[in-house]
Amino acid sequence: MNKVIQVGIEWLKGREESGQWSFVWEGILQHASTYNFDSVIDEMLDYGINWLDGREDQLQWAFVWQGILKYAKHVSSSIDKAKLLDIGVNWLIERESSIQWNY
Repeated sequence: MNKVIQVGIEWLKGREESGQWSFVWEGILQHASTYNFDSVIDEMLDYGINWLDGREDQLQWAFVWQGILKYAKHVSSSIDKAKLLDIGVNWLIERESSIQWNY
């Protein structure tokens, strides 16, 4: 793992309620994907899945959910994609009037 990823991961810790959290999280995934750091991708996907729970009303929720789907296909993680899709569908059903709905 390189220094940029380490700094990013350290920044994430304790800042889960920050509006910038999802952007740093996505940046780590992009960087890890570029350099084939599959263990970092797995770690960030797990972190993202845990982040989703209880934050359904945050503006970044759809962004993080989409990122998990995007990067899950690149690693052999134990992510249950069917369950993840169900979580997204339920989120959509419960938030039809949300400004995020169309993203």
